[in-house]
Amino acid sequence: MASSAGRVIVDALRSRVSRAAGMFAGRPVQILVNSQGLDNGSPAHMTPEEMWRTQPHLRTVIDFRVQQVSQLGLHAFTMKPDGDRERDRTSTVARTLCIRPNKYMTGSELIADLVGNLDLHHRAYWFFLTGESGEIEIHPFPASWVKPSYEGYMAIRHYEILSPFADEPVKVPPENVIEFTGWNPVPGSDASPIETLRLTAEEQYHSRKHRVQLWKRNGRVGSYLTRPAAAPSWDKTARQRFYEMFEAFTGDTGSRAGGTPLLEDGMELKRVSFNSADEQWAESVRLSLRTVAQVYQVPPAMVGDSDGATYANMREFNKMLYTNTLGPVLRKIEDRINAFVLPKLGADENTFVEFNVQEKLRGSFEEQASILSTATGA
Repeated sequence: MASSAGRVIVDALRSRVSRAAGMFAGRPVQILVNSQGLDNGSPAHMTPEEMWRTQPHLRTVIDFRVQQVSQLGLHAFTMKPDGDRERDRTSTVARTLCIRPNKYMTGSELIADLVGNLDLHHRAYWFFLTGESGEIEIHPFPASWVKPSYEGYMAIRHYEILSPFADEPVKVPPENVIEFTGWNPVPGSDASPIETLRLTAEEQYHSRKHRVQLWKRNGRVGSYLTRPAAAPSWDKTARQRFYEMFEAFTGDTGSRAGGTPLLEDGMELKRVSFNSADEQWAESVRLSLRTVAQVYQVPPAMVGDSDGATYANMREFNKMLYTNTLGPVLRKIEDRINAFVLPKLGADENTFVEFNVQEKLRGSFEEQASILSTATGA
């Protein structure tokens, strides 16, 4: 349980806040930006946070998952002797997990931070500390700030929090920490999904870089005129007359702008404009979005890939979102909270928490009315 040790941790972290230059989840922090990674660096050398900031498809999918889970609502219940359950709105569990986990976050923000860290790092941490009022508070920190120190195969000696504004890590005893992790074949190693997507992000990075280089350095000539070598030569007056005539048809303010110029002496107008279809850029962008969506098991149609999307299959995708797509992560979070978090909050064995998934699976008013009409025959 959080005790005087927790107070030491809070004081140690707060003592360094004066050196901060930004904010993270309501806490002031010093923001350190790797300009090479953000501006000119390749995704091969970026941290997961830099990947999220600079790769649009990765950010789209992760933000989608975070928003869909955090807006569900985590509800606390008490199981009655008759097997029925009653919604809990006033206990320490309800106040801490569902309403106000600490003085700078709400319950939905706590869940959003949890899912975001799990998606980005495949691990997340909740620290249980004693607040100023004497109640237990839950403080999440970015997974990249936290390093477990092992003794033996799985035993944790302590956790170290090394923030960008700290000179040395703060050690936290394992009894004050709950760790959320995905499956990892080698415990303690980096298993972030970002590593799976680095090659895809690398391809998109170089594609965008090449595209920007073309826009900046490629010739601005979208078309050009040819004149046969056997055509009579022009003097300065004839050349000036042709330029003025052609400008009248093609210039923004020409007297005949938008019309069709008359070309003489066998002249031809040829186009040399860049064709993105020939370079298959659109296809590569779509493939990148689909690859990221597949890694995070999100239907691509729900994050912007509208190819083949219809009203019927989008309705099915919405149902599948809270079963096949987000169902496993919701169950994992519920089980972890019920098994390890609730005892730290002093809950009894009849208390449990659950995401409000049924509200999303209930269907629209029209669908409910149709089912009711069919069931009753009226």
